[in-house]
Amino acid sequence: MKKPYSLKDNRSVTVRDLTTKDVDMSLNFFNSLPEIERRYLRSKVTDRNHIEARIQSSLSGQIIRRI
Repeated sequence: MKKPYSLKDNRSVTVRDLTTKDVDMSLNFFNSLPEIERRYLRSKVTDRNHIEARIQSSLSGQIIRRI
């Protein structure tokens, strides 16, 4: 899925499925969050192997991930 949206302030964003090319970007994002905020997340978002496994689950259709 890949769908563009227009925001109220006239900026545009595109929502798309997560792919294997997004591992580094995901890790950078989650590592940029303060640890105190990451505590509320239910998975190991700073573990590369975990992120890769989640993406593989998404690609196989077991779960849906979008960015």
